[in-house]
Amino acid sequence: MPIDSHHHEYDEYAPEWECNEDVVEGEREVKAGGETYLPRLPGQDEAGYKAYLQRAAFFPATSRTRDGLLGMIFRKDPQAKLPPVLEAYEDDIDMAGTSLDEFAARVVDCTLQAPHGGILVEYPRTDGQPTTAAQADALGMRPYATYWEAEDVFNWATGRVNNRTVLTEVRLSECVMEPDPKDPYTQIEVKQIRQLRLNEAGLYEVVLFREKKDAATGKIEWIETDRFVPYFRGKPETAIPFVFIGPRDTSPECSKAPLSDIASVNVHHYHNSADYENGLFWIGTPTPVFIGDFVTETGETVAMVKIGATSGIHMSQGSDAKFLEFQGSGLEALKTALADKKDDMAILGARILAADKKAAETAETAAIHRAGENSVLASLANAVSKGIENALKLMAKWAGDETSEISYRLNTDYQPVAMSFQDLTATVSAWQAGALSETELFEALQAGEVIRDDKTFDDHKAETDAETQVRDAKKADQAAAQLAQTAAIVATRGKTNG
Repeated sequence: MPIDSHHHEYDEYAPEWECNEDVVEGEREVKAGGETYLPRLPGQDEAGYKAYLQRAAFFPATSRTRDGLLGMIFRKDPQAKLPPVLEAYEDDIDMAGTSLDEFAARVVDCTLQAPHGGILVEYPRTDGQPTTAAQADALGMRPYATYWEAEDVFNWATGRVNNRTVLTEVRLSECVMEPDPKDPYTQIEVKQIRQLRLNEAGLYEVVLFREKKDAATGKIEWIETDRFVPYFRGKPETAIPFVFIGPRDTSPECSKAPLSDIASVNVHHYHNSADYENGLFWIGTPTPVFIGDFVTETGETVAMVKIGATSGIHMSQGSDAKFLEFQGSGLEALKTALADKKDDMAILGARILAADKKAAETAETAAIHRAGENSVLASLANAVSKGIENALKLMAKWAGDETSEISYRLNTDYQPVAMSFQDLTATVSAWQAGALSETELFEALQAGEVIRDDKTFDDHKAETDAETQVRDAKKADQAAAQLAQTAAIVATRGKTNG
């Protein structure tokens, strides 16, 4: 099997991923796809198809839905618990200036469209020479994470190692720059395959292949250019540090993207739009019809005439001229189909596209309406959270910390309904009665958006304790002042009576 061969699941899902991404990009990318997204009408020549394509209007439902879903997940900041060794990397997780939260947003965005990408945890190469922890620290060497989109993860394999199913191979496609053999001052882009594998010794190994094209025959070969076993703080790894991320879990199995259904309907809506606009073009302009011959004032035949308010037409005796104009409801069916597909897209998840209801919904009714969307979105958020956590644990291990607790959680609360006054009163009363602990009270108030979601319990308690001390001090000062005033009054009365 050649090194550039694809996994059968990749070939099955790749067209769907490409369609989703093009539709999310919008009209320019969809129209650039030509007949892939808008088939040519029977008998339509190149000029006719070009005009047909230009007249079509693309409705950006899928991209708006994507933006809305991203907004729901990142309505609240992700909650991270990182050890000190990772806190230094939080603002630059990939050694390219990307913060951890920005990295997470990109992973979520890609998973909505093409859910088979993954995170590769890497470490600066040491050219096969083991590097101790002290040497790594002295050289500023550190682990980092890179995200690989689904289209670039084209083959993979799993196997049983120590009675566990693990990744035994992952193949990634990328492009690298190298000097042009014809011009050493010019860089050219060359395709490269990065094979991550467990070698015969059970160690994680990286093998690089570059594409070479025979100038005479055009035949493509893949030449191995490098092979090495990465060392992490002086030790080789026995597992491939690649974490797949899907819409429900972190398994390498391919699955349908959350946006696939709406993207498909969006393309069919585009077909109807093209037909509707094309129909409007043809029936919207009356067509002149002439019966007879055109002649000059002297009776000579004319091959072409001009029509309009400033033009006159001479015709032979008995001739006639009319306008052919459409009448009827011929385009109503297409107009209805366009509206129906908009409704379909709203039902499939583009809730932000639907008009607001005139009557107010109760919180319970709104929750029921959003239940399906919430479950899909929450599953995706949890899967991405788990994948990022696994990658962070690898980074912490390579940074020298294998024991600290690590967590990274994306928001799964997509119903921005603040706690009512009645609920707030009942919750505080339950705490005062001893039915809730102080921690549970804090969590309830945070879930009800009374307390900011980015505040920790310790921070909140420190603030409330400090404010309590200030209030108690003010009360003590007020009591002392009142006592002093009372004593002064009593003393004054005693002198008067005396």
